[in-house]
Amino acid sequence: MPMSDKKRWIRLAVAAGLGAAAGAWTYQIQKDKKAKNDARLAVVEAAVVRSRDYGKQKAYIIGNGLSSLAAAVWLIKDCHFPGSSIMVYGENEEACGNAGPLVVSRENCKDFLEMCGKIPDSGEKVFTFPKTEGRECLDWGDLPALWRLLCTEEERLDILSIEDWFSETPHIFETNLWQLCRCVFGLQKDSSLAGFRRSLWELKGPFLFLSPEERQELIRLLKQYLRRKGVLLLENSQVTDLELENGNEGGNGLAVKKLYVKRRLQEEETDREAFVFEKIDLRSGDVCIMDNGSGSGKLWKKAADLHIALGEPEAFVGEEDKLQPLRPHHFTDRPKTVPAGSRNLGFVGAFSRLEEGCCLTGNYAVASARSAVDELMHAGKWAGGTGERKKSRTGKWITVYKVVCSLYRADL
Repeated sequence: MPMSDKKRWIRLAVAAGLGAAAGAWTYQIQKDKKAKNDARLAVVEAAVVRSRDYGKQKAYIIGNGLSSLAAAVWLIKDCHFPGSSIMVYGENEEACGNAGPLVVSRENCKDFLEMCGKIPDSGEKVFTFPKTEGRECLDWGDLPALWRLLCTEEERLDILSIEDWFSETPHIFETNLWQLCRCVFGLQKDSSLAGFRRSLWELKGPFLFLSPEERQELIRLLKQYLRRKGVLLLENSQVTDLELENGNEGGNGLAVKKLYVKRRLQEEETDREAFVFEKIDLRSGDVCIMDNGSGSGKLWKKAADLHIALGEPEAFVGEEDKLQPLRPHHFTDRPKTVPAGSRNLGFVGAFSRLEEGCCLTGNYAVASARSAVDELMHAGKWAGGTGERKKSRTGKWITVYKVVCSLYRADL
């Protein structure tokens, strides 16, 4: 190669390197400016929340599992709500310790980590997604369609259904992956393709198992923290009924007006149990947050009969009349963390509905609690937003490759 050509290629390479460096430098400056601006806004917002005077306002939380306790934590942390004004009603202390292992996604555990500080070091274990007898696994004909879907911008998928996209590869509807999406995300063939695409991101591992003992220890630490903050944990108590006001006619929206509580007492001199029944009137400004899966969903079933926005618990009823989160259902069968038109009622846990997240994970329990609290209290820090983070083209392709590989390795 002539010397002049070498010099020209060297100059081009240097120019390209300088251009790339300048672009990276400019991008970093813009990123730093945005981070500083977001930090300033967060400080201002936190100051506004801290200055609130809640007066005699109270928060009533139904259930004593992870999601219910997380709701109490977010009321204190995000909203600076006084702990002495928070009441948590649970049927018994042992119920939350025997709930089996807790699954945590390493990729989607932001809220879980923020609440707990860290994930207990239990060692990573393989999480096997539930399989359905008679279903098939993904084959090489399904993977290209999934790859193209994950590489397509969500804005271009709004008018398409899942059936439209997989019309040439209908085998996917016979797979474990499709059955899992029906059970976890409530998807049907005519559901939004964009929603199916989001669900695939949520199934990306790796996942971490926390044993029942580690889960129980986490619950114990949360209760210890809440007691120090003055939260009233009313164990061996059960909210048996509630009274809803449907304000459609008056234009005031849906609101809980009364709670009916049954509390069990142990008589000291005998082995007999005594019960105390109480009616609680909710005042203006009070909030009620319910783990609608607690107590076998009995209270949720009563409430759902009163308003269409409160979901369809019958879709999740399995053996022995108990709720099971992994049952085929429609997307709207799970109520939103704050149902449309609700003034003071929120839902948390696996049977509530977030726009993002996999209900099989502990982070979903924590994130649903934060979403309900933020929206009810207008804290504004997090409310289950659906925004998709922008990535570089290379980063996006790497992430898509990881998702497709993880789905294939999961034997779905």
